[in-house]
Amino acid sequence: MVADKQLEFIVDSSVFIAYLLPDETLPHSITSVINKFIKNQADFIAPTILKYEIGNALKSSVKQKRVEAAEALEIFETFLEFPIHFLSPNYSKTLQLSIQHNLTFYDASYLCLAQEKKVKLLTLDKKLLACLPK
Repeated sequence: MVADKQLEFIVDSSVFIAYLLPDETLPHSITSVINKFIKNQADFIAPTILKYEIGNALKSSVKQKRVEAAEALEIFETFLEFPIHFLSPNYSKTLQLSIQHNLTFYDASYLCLAQEKKVKLLTLDKKLLACLPK
């Protein structure tokens, strides 16, 4: 992992889907962080559920005719090559955060990891953004 904690981020599926799908756009600030990640200047951390969320979002994108099945598979293979550090959050704390903020358990797992690692959470999810310190 990168020694400088400021260059570690918890990243959720909304960011990756916006980055990977051709019809999505990202705010410049998040694109800048992704570029650092691609240049190996930042580390991305996520709960293992991220792989399933990306797979599900890509399946939905095929159903919605946003991408063809072959393209979705290519996108997923690209995603799987990213050097993301997958960690498990404290599940009890995740449930507490889920209840406290009325989040899905999945979304609360990103918030929990961000709190545990004391690093910034990158998300486009409005509900998750509302839970972050101002």
